[in-house]
Amino acid sequence: DSSCSFIAASLKNGLVKIFNTATFSEVTTLIPDTSDCCGIAYDCCFQPDSMKLLVVYENGDSLIWDVGSSRVVASLKPSVEGNGAALSCWATAELLVVGYDNGVIVIFDAISKSVIQTLKGHSSGVNGLVVSLSGKMIVSASSDKTAIVWRKNSDGEFSLQCTCKAHQRL
Repeated sequence: DSSCSFIAASLKNGLVKIFNTATFSEVTTLIPDTSDCCGIAYDCCFQPDSMKLLVVYENGDSLIWDVGSSRVVASLKPSVEGNGAALSCWATAELLVVGYDNGVIVIFDAISKSVIQTLKGHSSGVNGLVVSLSGKMIVSASSDKTAIVWRKNSDGEFSLQCTCKAHQRL
């Protein structure tokens, strides 16, 4: 039903529960096939104007679910091996952004699911991500007690704009 809104909750057992915000009722539970992924579902986010949900997992997998069918429709595979756990994510109509426990951020094209860019700037896990409405800025937060502002250049690449240390104001 396109007239209602949904929220998703990622759980330690790898499940993701979807709730209807109008009725406060559970709509479905997304259960990963063990061949798809395993471990804790650390974060999840809906793609705008879509019933597609990006879920990031403890083993580093990032799966895109179709909530209507409760099926995995795509798997994001970063080009950099050894990223470890995928801790955080953010989705726009154009970008899917995933932060890993080794401090790396991988930006995927939302349509092709291919890697656009890899960002390095944190020395520890990226546990929070936000992309601006324009898609021209990303803010990442890390357990290294820093927040980094990444800005899209005229060539379409993101570069580090500024690093804010704990208790520092922008």
